[in-house]
Amino acid sequence: FSLTSPKDLRFRTMAAWGKGKGKSKGGGAVVQPRAVLPRPQPAGRAPGTAQPAAVGAVPGSGASNATPPPITVSGCQNVTIANIIKGSYTASGSNHNKPIYQKEGSFGTVAVLIYYWDERDGPNFHGWWFGPKVGGDQVWAYSANKASQLPPTTGWKVPWDGAVDPSVQLTHGGGPATIPIRAGAAGALGPRAGLRPGVRAVNSKQLEEVKRREEESKKRVEELKAKREAEESARKEHAAALAVRKAIQKVRTANPDNYDELRAQLEETQAKNLEAMGTQADKVSEEATKALEQAQKRIDDLHAKKLEEEQKKLEQEKLKKEMEEKVAEFVKTSKEEATKMLEKVKETEELVVKLQSDGNTSEFLEALEKAEKQLEETREGTKSTRLKIMEKQKDVADAESFRKVKREVMELSTKLATAFRAMERLGQSLQQAKQRQELKATALEKLEERKKEFSSFDKDKDGKLNLKELKAYCKSKGLDLAQEILDRIMSSLGAITVDKFRAMHQKLFIAHWEAIARKKAEEEQERLRKIEEEKQACRAILGSIA
Repeated sequence: FSLTSPKDLRFRTMAAWGKGKGKSKGGGAVVQPRAVLPRPQPAGRAPGTAQPAAVGAVPGSGASNATPPPITVSGCQNVTIANIIKGSYTASGSNHNKPIYQKEGSFGTVAVLIYYWDERDGPNFHGWWFGPKVGGDQVWAYSANKASQLPPTTGWKVPWDGAVDPSVQLTHGGGPATIPIRAGAAGALGPRAGLRPGVRAVNSKQLEEVKRREEESKKRVEELKAKREAEESARKEHAAALAVRKAIQKVRTANPDNYDELRAQLEETQAKNLEAMGTQADKVSEEATKALEQAQKRIDDLHAKKLEEEQKKLEQEKLKKEMEEKVAEFVKTSKEEATKMLEKVKETEELVVKLQSDGNTSEFLEALEKAEKQLEETREGTKSTRLKIMEKQKDVADAESFRKVKREVMELSTKLATAFRAMERLGQSLQQAKQRQELKATALEKLEERKKEFSSFDKDKDGKLNLKELKAYCKSKGLDLAQEILDRIMSSLGAITVDKFRAMHQKLFIAHWEAIARKKAEEEQERLRKIEEEKQACRAILGSIA
């Protein structure tokens, strides 16, 4: 079978054997069960029989004037634990002012006890327990019923840290029970206490038996004392080793600032506890040496890492400084190029505005072509400067120092983009001005030609054309107009001067085309008339044949 061993109960073993001069971890005295520490039986009583209860004892004081009833344990869903705890139990001593019960018979070589443990070790250990030893680290079942003077009949957790098993039942009474007695009670009653009249006194055989038992009890007490001393020595070794291990643990977590101090503390703690550690001294010293080596290696690694980080930081600062210088140079160059280009844009705008205001000068077309060339150069320069700034910006865009001047660079880029669009508009304006000037020049040329032509027909040089001169003009143009049409045109225009020469020309040609249109209309009417006559003739012939 296997025993449930909660880690939190390990200290109970030392408490049950009188850790700290008969005191448990909670500080209270531990009453040892008689099953563990047998007392010599008083004369006249057979071994193993129950002693009478002390007269006038108070319940819960370790002696009772009433015999605790026997208990029968039944049920339990855990088959393994059921085979251990099921059976009959009788009172066998007390612990923490409540009775201890021991199972009748045995489970192999293991005793099965029911005992009570008070709150000295905390609420988690307070209650009734099933286990092979009072306060031991192996238990099978637990009840949190702390108020009950006897083991509670229900509410047992099986295993101790599991759920309550409702099938576990403890029945009080129903069987014989032993009667515990306080030490010295038999002596108080005398060697013949309880003997009926006529019964013979204790014989020599019985005295020898009692003596033998006393010797065995003394031997067991000595063995127990030796065991306690060994355990106390082990406890001191453990405490000394624990003190050194705590110092070792501090060294393991040391940093470069406190390593020397913690190392000195460890060496001091080792020297102080070296003899007290006993057999553990070599092992703990080896642990300390290993911990110091590991700590030293870790400190060295931290130091190397710190140096590496410092070197990396210096490199980053150097790179940052170089980038700041690069950004400063970029901003300076960009400002100079942008300023230069914006000044050129301004000059070009002023030139275009001047050309538009001085459009009547003879050198206008020549100046216009020059301005157009300068405008194109400025437009392309603005565009290339902006693209150049944007391309250089990619090299410094990730720099922290660039974030501070990014807005300034963006404003330069925006100004250049605005200037580029202004040059586009000025270019369109120059094209329109050029077209207007070309049209104007063409119109002036035609006007000059018209004046020359007018002079060639103004034979009398009086600055106006008479009817004869008008007919000569019509003849030169191949215009054959009736006299009445010429009279009507001269009447509508009045004096035909050079300013009216163009209007005269238009009226003459309009009249010419109107005459041609009338002639064509008359011819068409005549053609349609002849066709109709032919149709009528054909109908007449067809009618005569029919």
